[in-house]
Amino acid sequence: MKKKRVSIFVKLMVPIFLLGLVGLIGSIMGVVSVKSVHTASQEVSGDGIETINEINTISVNFEKMQKMVLALCADPENDELKAAVDESIAAYDEEMLACEETLRQKKELFSDEDEELLNTTFDAIEEAKEEMTGLMELAVDDRFTAFANANTYMAEWATNVGDSLQTLSDHNDQRIEKLVANQKNVVSV
Repeated sequence: MKKKRVSIFVKLMVPIFLLGLVGLIGSIMGVVSVKSVHTASQEVSGDGIETINEINTISVNFEKMQKMVLALCADPENDELKAAVDESIAAYDEEMLACEETLRQKKELFSDEDEELLNTTFDAIEEAKEEMTGLMELAVDDRFTAFANANTYMAEWATNVGDSLQTLSDHNDQRIEKLVANQKNVVSV
């Protein structure tokens, strides 16, 4: 009689124990999966989006400075415009340095090729800033020459700086797409 009790007890407890074990393993896998999705989401929303934002800020500020210099070349006697340009240059320098510092801190996100492109782009931006300063000084003496030179320089800047920023942005977008695909793979597993 005792043998039957043990076997009934075993017959009841073994499936319950196995069911509990399966539930525990499933819970652990769920937690690991959620952590993986969270990590992938942070990479996309954190570093990827911040990098796009910094590149966009550089592009917008650079374009704004070009427009202001062009306006000053067209009207070099306008003291209000000169003051606005001087103020903008100070803000521009500060913001560009902040963007550059942020991107350089995230250098692990860039390939060696993109890091070199980033360095080249910042060098071109610094060179363009010096040329902008020269154009503003030239505009005081000869605004027509300054205006003509500004058009020539701006075409060059669009190629040197604009194309480089677009390439960096495109490469970052591709990296984000890979991270999103990885995130989808984690979810589907």
